Amino acid sequence: MLLETLPFSGVASRQVISALGDELLSILRLGGGVNVIDADAFAAKSLEADFRRRWWSGDRDPFRDAVHAFKFQIIQEQAGTGAITAAWEEMTTHVHCSSWRSHLRDLTKNQTPQRIQYLRLAFSAAQQVWTRAARWNAAFPGQANPFLLIPRLFENSCWPLGWRDGALQICRYQPATEGEGAPALPQFPLPVPNLRLTNVVFISAPFRQTSTASLLATFTQSGWTTVHGPVGEDSPPERQLAKRINSAHATIGFLPEMDEDFGLPWWMFQELDFARACNRPVALLTGSRVEHSVYDWPVFAFKDGMVEDGFWQWLKYGFSTKPAE
Repeated sequence: MLLETLPFSGVASRQVISALGDELLSILRLGGGVNVIDADAFAAKSLEADFRRRWWSGDRDPFRDAVHAFKFQIIQEQAGTGAITAAWEEMTTHVHCSSWRSHLRDLTKNQTPQRIQYLRLAFSAAQQVWTRAARWNAAFPGQANPFLLIPRLFENSCWPLGWRDGALQICRYQPATEGEGAPALPQFPLPVPNLRLTNVVFISAPFRQTSTASLLATFTQSGWTTVHGPVGEDSPPERQLAKRINSAHATIGFLPEMDEDFGLPWWMFQELDFARACNRPVALLTGSRVEHSVYDWPVFAFKDGMVEDGFWQWLKYGFSTKPAE
């Protein structure tokens, strides 16, 4: 199923989506209802961000708690076999293949910037979901796989958001609803910003890569202390990362080369987006050319161990954009 389907390749009825949601809740052993929300790109992006940021900040969410518990089962099983890693590597290659790329290009062709951004984010999230489903199949063959139902929702242009009012909230992407407005949301509880100058920066970057080591050395040589490295999986890693992010002066993303179709990997986008929502200075360092309108933070070049002029001034003063040239 995973190799034959693509995200956002169809739109199912509310009845079908509700049935998929009920089946997912049954596997996760959650009692509750399913609520399907139709939303355009702006509303869908706002809804997803709200649920995700609240989860990162510590709000209770039975759906995300259950998903984490099942993911942790895979991690515990993975220690004893290489089959799970092999399944992850194979699926990672698949979700970056030409069929995924051409499908996303078709969906975003001649679309508004808002729609393009939402679809790219959705595809990045879907890539993570597909790889988790493959890892579960390798770890527990023959057992009910909750991560297979989430791809089926994505296939039908739906994104399961989280838990509210005793029900799983599922957002169904409906561009035709554009202009009708997003459902009312309470304001995300932004922490009081602590923007006094410290020498600590949170680095969101791939682990165990030579280019990342070079970046970390550059920061150290410039007098900065970096926070970078994996967290434990016995409790939700998102909340551990949130604490690290809010203890640092700024959050810096680093990607040697940006994927021209999918953009930032989902894990990195979440880290940078949470920091931005918490009023932390955020910037992206990359060796690729990036359209500055794609993301809500400034982009600086980093190549051959050298950072673009102006970056250190930006970091010191925490500008929300690049300093004027």
